[in-house]
Amino acid sequence: MEDYNMRFDMNARIIFNKDLTSAKEFIAQLIEEVNKTILLKGVPQNRLEEGARISDWSIKGDELHLTIVSGRYLRAHSALLRIYKLLSKEVGSRFKTGARSIIVDEYTGVMDLPSDAEFSIPKIPTIKSIERADGSLKIYFANLDEAALRGYEIDRAIKLIQSLTLPSLTERVTKIPPGTVIRRSKPREHKFKEDPTLKALELKWLEEFPGKGQFFYTPPITKLYEAIKTIFVKEVGEKLGFQECLFPKLIPLEIMDKMRYLEGICEGMFYCSAPERNPEFFEDLKAELYVTRKIPYKKLRDALKDPYYALSAAQCEPFYNYLGDKKIKIRSLPIKYMDHSGYTFRYEAGGARGLERAFEFQRLELVWAALPEEAEKIRDETLMETERVADEILELEWWTEVGDDPFYLVGRFSEDQEINLPDVPKYELRAALPYKGEFDKKNSIATSSFNVHGQHYVKNFSTKTDKGVEIWTGCTGIGLTRWLVAFLAQHGFNRDEWPKKIIELTEPFPPAPDISA
Repeated sequence: MEDYNMRFDMNARIIFNKDLTSAKEFIAQLIEEVNKTILLKGVPQNRLEEGARISDWSIKGDELHLTIVSGRYLRAHSALLRIYKLLSKEVGSRFKTGARSIIVDEYTGVMDLPSDAEFSIPKIPTIKSIERADGSLKIYFANLDEAALRGYEIDRAIKLIQSLTLPSLTERVTKIPPGTVIRRSKPREHKFKEDPTLKALELKWLEEFPGKGQFFYTPPITKLYEAIKTIFVKEVGEKLGFQECLFPKLIPLEIMDKMRYLEGICEGMFYCSAPERNPEFFEDLKAELYVTRKIPYKKLRDALKDPYYALSAAQCEPFYNYLGDKKIKIRSLPIKYMDHSGYTFRYEAGGARGLERAFEFQRLELVWAALPEEAEKIRDETLMETERVADEILELEWWTEVGDDPFYLVGRFSEDQEINLPDVPKYELRAALPYKGEFDKKNSIATSSFNVHGQHYVKNFSTKTDKGVEIWTGCTGIGLTRWLVAFLAQHGFNRDEWPKKIIELTEPFPPAPDISA
């Protein structure tokens, strides 16, 4: 990541156990030495002006007041910790007084910016305010206790601000511009031009569930869905040697945090809380419900613990935890698993729209761990087989493009220098939605994504190998619900006009339910 020029100015105090007046001359000698040694340690010889130095100091009783200025190579807050460590040792041993604490009274940083930088900055802990003027940002830090200094909170805040002023990490690491179409099918004629969700509701293949973004699938559409799933499981997963697993769908937040999903898509997940163990409270709640016949939402909320889980938002989360803290045998690679055991959940807020963007949906998830070159090869194989299914079996109109929004890169912010990443982290296959108009990105649906994560997950989950060599992970998410939408949008609901393989797999085909009087 590009490292902008930065300048820091800090006023701080080191508090000792005793009055420091008698140590003044000794401290003066130490500060002179500190400015020539430890505050320049690690700073390139040709950039010494970008190290740190104590520009002013004074003693007031048991307090040592310091003004520290610095550049980017040794930031003032890091310099303060070096000073504290040395003075605590030297002054303590000579004058029998220990350093008790650090207090930061004022701290500002000025960051140079590209003239064309466009960005917005969220509320960030440790930062009081930010001013922008004349090609720079002035950052005012606040609430800096010793834990914040030692916990690298300031450095992460600066890193976050820097990342927000740059193009997205995806754009920086992807060698082919996101959105570039790399392959497309031949054009196809589409007789059906209706919204498949509305038509399915009309035919009673679907019924809206009370929860937003949810549907009850009746036998006809379920039969079609199972046929599409069977094709992808056999023609992609089993053909390429993936083994079936059952992945949990209730994911602890600590796993989401390791994946960087709490940073990347925290607003797009459903969070789950367990109830407190308070039988008496719940007896009262049940009595209130019985008498009023109204769900006491507020009272129920007060009885819940803090969220500890999220519903699975990507389906692949358990795989990386499964690999975590293990030393993988090289001879066991590649590891190739697949899961299609239940729903995936995304909170789309106002973006929910029919089956296209539902809150819960079905997917076939393919995951793998392999040596880097093989990890990319596996991804490319899943892509080619999925394109073959779309073209030869489902007979759909589609294109494949370079993806622009890998979840894990959104969450990494500016950490791209710390891991090895592929030249193209993500491909995406989109299918036409004829009822929306001419086939383009606006009138299509993303049906599958094909991802290689590089070292992202193996680093975050502390996965190693018995030979010490680098391994990568990857995942292909085949959105079965979205393939169902694409199929009905292009082929319609007349089964006689469906592709041959789908007709075979949906025999016998159940009628639409007729249960309401």
